[in-house]
Amino acid sequence: MELAALHAATRDELKDARLLNERILETTPDLITIYDLEERGNVYVNRAAEQVFGLPPKELQELGSELFAQLIHPEDLALVLANQERLVQGADGEVTEVEYRMRDAKGQWRWYHSREIPFARHPDGRVSRKLAIAVDVTDQRAIEDHLRQSQKMEAIGQLASGVAHDFNNVLCAITGNAELMLEELSPEDPLRESLVEIHQASERGAKLTHQLLAFSRRQLIAPKVLNLSQQIEQMGAMLSRLLGEDILLSTLPQLGSARIVADPNQLEQLVLNLAINARDAMPNGGELMIETIELRAGEEGFPPNFDAEHVVALLVTDTGCGMSSDVVEHVFEPFFTTKALGRGTGLGLATVFGIVEQSSAHIDVHSKLGEGSSFRVYFPAVTGDFAEKLSPVEVLQPQRGEETVLLVEDEESVRRVATRLLRRLGYKVLTASSGGDALVLAGRHEGAIDLLLTDVVMPHMNGRELAQRITETHPALKVLFTSGYTESVIAQHGLLEERLHFLPKPYSMLSLSERLRQVLGEGE
Repeated sequence: MELAALHAATRDELKDARLLNERILETTPDLITIYDLEERGNVYVNRAAEQVFGLPPKELQELGSELFAQLIHPEDLALVLANQERLVQGADGEVTEVEYRMRDAKGQWRWYHSREIPFARHPDGRVSRKLAIAVDVTDQRAIEDHLRQSQKMEAIGQLASGVAHDFNNVLCAITGNAELMLEELSPEDPLRESLVEIHQASERGAKLTHQLLAFSRRQLIAPKVLNLSQQIEQMGAMLSRLLGEDILLSTLPQLGSARIVADPNQLEQLVLNLAINARDAMPNGGELMIETIELRAGEEGFPPNFDAEHVVALLVTDTGCGMSSDVVEHVFEPFFTTKALGRGTGLGLATVFGIVEQSSAHIDVHSKLGEGSSFRVYFPAVTGDFAEKLSPVEVLQPQRGEETVLLVEDEESVRRVATRLLRRLGYKVLTASSGGDALVLAGRHEGAIDLLLTDVVMPHMNGRELAQRITETHPALKVLFTSGYTESVIAQHGLLEERLHFLPKPYSMLSLSERLRQVLGEGE
């Protein structure tokens, strides 16, 4: 009796263990298969496969190896077969791993990380069956790809930061000298046309620097609460001129109450770059549609893995030549272009990506060769009674002054042209090439000094330290900082946090005069 009871208890335990294993196998989200190497087919497929492929496990088991291989991406099939060969040649219990793509029931390719081990062997030791457990890593790979892209942008951004500083100093000297000479020449002077070309070229150089800083997310920005639909409507006429007569432009702004927070200049640059990219993809004409829509989490079209509950989306869709999956993979990389030599810088979409990142937004692209492209930018929405801030009216003529300015600039060419610009504007100018020289000059000067105009990054003593020391003896002194460096470098010197007055290089006579009057007029 005791032996029978023991057998019954053992049977119950085995039954419970089998039921437990079956439940684990049938409820896990991972794909589990047992593949027969000789029969070249699956002898077991768990229920998760039905949810992925849209076929019941029994039908998947009946698929031959050739049909089942069609579910694997053609580019990855060789990897899968090579991993199988390693498993066959390996020792008992050795685990092999491989990542590959399989097509799901919706026709989309998803990435799987598969761990495989021998499941059964022939008496001679040859592997007859293998057990494979495949985990969906599509989202994980997307996050990793995004991280790699961000790290790449960070590295190039650091390079751009140094280049921008030197380039902006050069442009500052060129722009200032060209403006001074233009003021001295009569409208009929034959040299005037060449000087205008030089001045316009320096302005184009400044825009290129801004693009470099935009894609590296180091551009100084002034975000405001904006109505995206209104912004797109206001750009309609400009976009039509940009695209030309052979491209039909349609704008479908959704009239809603939601707003976004973005720099209006950056937003305009983002839309223009996407429109130019679409135009270049339609050399024989076509259609470009720009839409804005609101989406909430859970609705169709809401971006996955985006930290927001409510977004305003910008959709830019063209009927152009489209892009292959390989091109799409690299489309936001700086200096990557498919255009002919001399036809593009490769910064247009890289700039878009940088602006999106700096605006805490998200972008994705859908494209196929011969079927056009669709870029979708998702901005976090803000709601409520927000008053849209208007930009100040642009000053068309330089404003003059009579105050005394202490100019501190370590770059000689910039120092010379800034001195001439200040004097042309009517200011009395004291100049120094370093913070130490400025302190000595300020101590010896008998009259009043109204404003300190200083570079931020200088050897031995930076502009922030100079301002702190000089205001100890001149407490009424106003301070205006200037630099060709990027936001991250300026932030290290404590300027952004304290919201001190700043003038980015390269600056023109107009921007210099306007900023001086703002700072000198503060508190009056």
